Amino acid sequence: MVFVGTEGSGRSNVLPSHLFALDVETGNVIWKFQTDFVSGKINLIHGTPAISDDVVYFGSENGYFYALTHDGGKLIWKKKIAAGDKFLGGVSAPPALSGGKIFITTWEGKLFSLEQKTGEIVWQKTFDESDQGGDAVAITGNGMLCITIIQGAPNKKEGKFSCLNENNGGIVWQNEFFGGTPAAAPGLLVVSNTDIADGSSDNTPVLLAFSDAKNAGLPPTPQAGYNKSGVQKTDWLFFAIIIIGVCFLACLGFLIYKIKKNRIIKIK
Repeated sequence: MVFVGTEGSGRSNVLPSHLFALDVETGNVIWKFQTDFVSGKINLIHGTPAISDDVVYFGSENGYFYALTHDGGKLIWKKKIAAGDKFLGGVSAPPALSGGKIFITTWEGKLFSLEQKTGEIVWQKTFDESDQGGDAVAITGNGMLCITIIQGAPNKKEGKFSCLNENNGGIVWQNEFFGGTPAAAPGLLVVSNTDIADGSSDNTPVLLAFSDAKNAGLPPTPQAGYNKSGVQKTDWLFFAIIIIGVCFLACLGFLIYKIKKNRIIKIK
């Protein structure tokens, strides 16, 4: 099945928001689920649903997070986790699932850990009080949860990239920048950063690669930086050293040649 969310009206329930389950081969509707209408909210299903053990998990800009049966779209549980009165201030991020828990952010600057079976809140963490959060997906592994949270007005480009303990939400390490959803590889995190000066006049976004920071509480050391042309900056330093070395050897060889030539002339 393919899952598609729609946008509903924020003024009346005449045009409600739905999650549709479609047949992959034909596009026919298998089932649809109507989300709660919340007046003054955008009532939009924005994030991609997550599926585990025949259950579909997704959030809505109306502030609710839902769990439905995969086959029939029946409601198992729902939880309101974004209660603000902002028009766009609900749950827009796709959820991350790990160890029987759901990890989800809201545009109110909060990160929630929910019980996968019941929707009960395990812990929650507030990053910012200015009704700005994030719609990036968290990544999980080795008992850690890593995610980008925007802070302050979006045009200020402020935020934090944080790795937290999955069990209690405690911050393991944190850096003062923000970007999109990170990617993980063995022993490595790759994060886009839209808030770091790379020498360009327009503050071009860059990629940063970090170690997995096994020493809890210590920020990781950047291992590589990439400029906007995609060439690794550390490679330029390597090439520069090689060129300087070649020039030095060439000059030394030429000097030795001249010394030997002068000696031959004097002997004659």
